[in-house]
Amino acid sequence: MREYRDKVIEELAVCTCDRCGRRMTPDEPAEWYERVSLGWRCGFDSIFGDGARVSLDLCQGCVRDTLGQWLCIDAPDAPTDHAGLRGPAALTPVREQQVSANGLPTTLKGAVRHEGEAAGTESMKAAIAAAPADAGGGRQLTDATQPAPEFHWNYRVMEFHEGGETWREFREVYYRNGEPEGYSSVYASPCWDDDDEAARRILDRMRDALARPILRPGDFRRREEQGGAGNDGV
Repeated sequence: MREYRDKVIEELAVCTCDRCGRRMTPDEPAEWYERVSLGWRCGFDSIFGDGARVSLDLCQGCVRDTLGQWLCIDAPDAPTDHAGLRGPAALTPVREQQVSANGLPTTLKGAVRHEGEAAGTESMKAAIAAAPADAGGGRQLTDATQPAPEFHWNYRVMEFHEGGETWREFREVYYRNGEPEGYSSVYASPCWDDDDEAARRILDRMRDALARPILRPGDFRRREEQGGAGNDGV
């Protein structure tokens, strides 16, 4: 995904939501095609500190759950010539981050359009307004009465079969409210800074994964067919 800032275009391979911790990547058909990134520099009398920079990255689900009822989307005064941005995008150096994909669908898929289709402001507003009503059976829920979904991930051992071969890999499995919902499209490649405690935590997660049942891609397909009922020990 590309992030447009003043005089800079950055290519982001992965972005982590600061609220739920979900990692967003743009390389799968059902993935996150848009995120909300807020940032500003504080003034001399700011409670955050003089000149401090405050930033916040939110996935679309957290935007809806936390900012939905206050979010205002205004149409631009003039149509944006997106074709005119391709030249600067091609000439501007891009910064790549670690690539890690997952298969989590967006909670605003009704308003998000795939490549080549523009998402109008009216459809986005309608999706934001309809989301709380859908969750409450037609009753508008406030942030205080509508619990936000809880997301987390963990390492799991997964078994794959292809071309007559069978192998196992560590994968990152993603959970929504305690239920497995998807897994990374590449094998887990843990990395850390010069922090021994971080390394120990990663090893503990992998030891725990070795002690848990082995997952297969078909397990996720069966869960979708059954509506995700029960955790089946996973």
